[in-house]
Amino acid sequence: MKFLIIILPFIYNYIYLFYRKSNLFKGYKKWFVVFTYLAIGAIYNSQISHTNNSERLIQIWSFFTPLIFTLYISLCTFISKQINNRDFKLHLRYSNEIDYLNPKKANSKTADKIISYTAIFLVLFLPFLITIFF
Repeated sequence: MKFLIIILPFIYNYIYLFYRKSNLFKGYKKWFVVFTYLAIGAIYNSQISHTNNSERLIQIWSFFTPLIFTLYISLCTFISKQINNRDFKLHLRYSNEIDYLNPKKANSKTADKIISYTAIFLVLFLPFLITIFF
């Protein structure tokens, strides 16, 4: 169960990063998933008694990572719309937003690359970031 608690936010963040423009994550649907996960985390942590405080802290943190990641992507989308007048292009391999066969047509700017690389870093390390501090 502890493995699922840590890996589920990772899976959600990864799926949200690559499919954020699909109908699955439009409008209230993405927030519904995030707050449902937070509610499940609150219920789980109130019902289960933990003996190890660091383990409990890691579990609580893992329930907050989808919220933090969704806020980050929403903020980056807002900033990109202000700067570039469009949503940012995900400049990562296997994303359907960049044509890797013809990179000159990609038309992704430096801000897109910075947002993309920071987002993939957050996807990979955000669930485990709390272990560095505790």
